[in-house]
Amino acid sequence: TNKKIICLFQYWGLSIFDNSTEKNILPNTARSNSFVHLDVDSKGRVWVATRPKNEANGQGFMMFDGSSWHNFNSFTDNKISDWALKVKAMSNGDVYVSTWGGGLLKLQETNDTIEPNFIITRFDTSNSPLTGALTSAPYYIICGETVEDSQGKVWVINYGEGSTGPLLTLIDNNQFYAFSNPETPTERQFIEFAIDPYGTKWLGSNSFAKGLIFFNDNNTPNDKSDDKFGKYTKSNSGLLDNEITSIAVDKNGFIWLGTNTGLNFIYDSYPAKNGEKITIREETHLRNQYINDIYVDAVNNKWIATNKGVWVLNEDASALLNPTILNSSNSPLIADEVFSITSDPKTGTMYFGTKFGLSSARSLFAEPAPNYNIKCFPQPFNPKKDREMFIDGLMENSDVRILTIDGSLVKKLSAKGKFAYWDGKDELGIIPQSGVYIIVSSSLSSDGRGYGKFTLINK
Repeated sequence: TNKKIICLFQYWGLSIFDNSTEKNILPNTARSNSFVHLDVDSKGRVWVATRPKNEANGQGFMMFDGSSWHNFNSFTDNKISDWALKVKAMSNGDVYVSTWGGGLLKLQETNDTIEPNFIITRFDTSNSPLTGALTSAPYYIICGETVEDSQGKVWVINYGEGSTGPLLTLIDNNQFYAFSNPETPTERQFIEFAIDPYGTKWLGSNSFAKGLIFFNDNNTPNDKSDDKFGKYTKSNSGLLDNEITSIAVDKNGFIWLGTNTGLNFIYDSYPAKNGEKITIREETHLRNQYINDIYVDAVNNKWIATNKGVWVLNEDASALLNPTILNSSNSPLIADEVFSITSDPKTGTMYFGTKFGLSSARSLFAEPAPNYNIKCFPQPFNPKKDREMFIDGLMENSDVRILTIDGSLVKKLSAKGKFAYWDGKDELGIIPQSGVYIIVSSSLSSDGRGYGKFTLINK
């Protein structure tokens, strides 16, 4: 008889064995539910690193192009470590993946096929200054976060536990520059990383609680004599804790520091460029919260991922944009513990990484349009059925006015980014009568001015 054997695999789908033949059925899906670190590239594709913090496992890294998943792991390419820790998409299209033990990976898209295809280069001891994390394991290379500076150069943390070697490595046109910790060469237990507008590099230690380091090479990588370096801890600054879980620099140059007990910020980091003291303050909205990630959106709001959900702060963090913390009970988030947040700044789509998968949501916080191109939807707009009308194509910091056809004011709105919405009610909270209405918008940041029109139905 022709008996078939059906096998289900943890990572390789389903296989049907029929005598000497095998048919494999692999669904197009993410290889892992662990969405630990996220980034979005210039094409709107979502990149994912899968190694959970302080856990000895991982399934490589993944990319979602809007319709299909692409999985990268040791089975697809033996250069790849499955313990992908961080992922970063650069402005030139390259993608860097930092791994725990497998060095640094660089992906360059070939653009010569319909399907995405990448040339993968691994940087390790054979072709870079990167060194092993342990003296006893000189080839076990751990890389922290990778960051692009204002000149398009790539910087990466080279993590170490008691071994000497670079703390930071600069990659500039395939040329490497290594920078050690000038105070304690063996102190390299840093993962989190950001660069401020003055070129100062800020490094945070999360696993070994070594605090916060700043470093500035004054744009002279070959000259160490003008380098500036310093260290802040809970004992000599306003840091809430020496465990730094995330670092982000916003559009005003403020530095935001996540810790295991709340949120710190640096209002003015310029003195650090000259090696001078800076002040670290506390943002009290998130006191005693364990912060996993900080993301600054296209209009400078702060999205804070914690073990209990997501907080959204306005530009100066003086107020919450949502009345309550976003979590799995009051939003589509699939878990309260959120590891990472990112967005597509062109569309305002937000992405939230958890250990149970990926959540996404559409927001109004997209990059402002370079010029006005106002569009409204739905058309026609019926407030009693449609609830809200979206206004697209706005410039930065727009004053938006909805007028009757004879120029009388119906409603005044404001928008920092590309989108605004209107609930269909005038300044008195009343739905206007049916008719054609005009939208007039002007940018408070430029001389731009735009117009649109729509039909409203009140019945």
